Amino acid sequence: MAARYAAEQALRIVFWSDGSGLPKGDTGRLKTVLKTQTKKALDLGRNQDIASRAAMALAAAGQSGEATALIDELHAERPKDTLLNELWLPLARAAGLLYNGKAKEAIHELEPTERLEKAADFYPQYLRGLAYMHLGKPRATIREFDKILDHRGEAPLSSIYPLAQLAKARASKDKAEYEKFFEMWKDADSDMPALVAAKAEFETL
Repeated sequence: MAARYAAEQALRIVFWSDGSGLPKGDTGRLKTVLKTQTKKALDLGRNQDIASRAAMALAAAGQSGEATALIDELHAERPKDTLLNELWLPLARAAGLLYNGKAKEAIHELEPTERLEKAADFYPQYLRGLAYMHLGKPRATIREFDKILDHRGEAPLSSIYPLAQLAKARASKDKAEYEKFFEMWKDADSDMPALVAAKAEFETL
């Protein structure tokens, strides 16, 4: 359980490190913090559950070498594990593709995850939504984020949930959607990157 919490913290570090909801550029500080956090998780427990989340965190932050090594290790150990090979490993690969600006390839990589996405704490929907946003497809983007916002009970403690609200606001360019995000985070630290970025965007609408 401690390993699981540590791996989930690595994912939170990555997705909340930048105001856009996904890191842009491999900053030295993020690399150092993430290396420490993923090592902590893997030292506590190196099963497929922990390692796949660590791989996704590393891939989303542009640390492709470390992420690929974990992906290859997991696939070699459990080549017939459906949940691993059709959900978590495609998620990790898609996160790396998105980091490198390959949105079309990321959507293709996420295709097998759709039937299993309810078991993945909103990550497939979120990554797919970001990919559609990158491609300039607002309707498809909003559809993916609504799949998160309309089903909070699937992962009630997910840190992706408020990021989905912010991403929907960006896709729709609707002040009311931004206000929903602000309400969610009214007690948040004022210097959180996502909150700072959202306030700046709101003022330009």
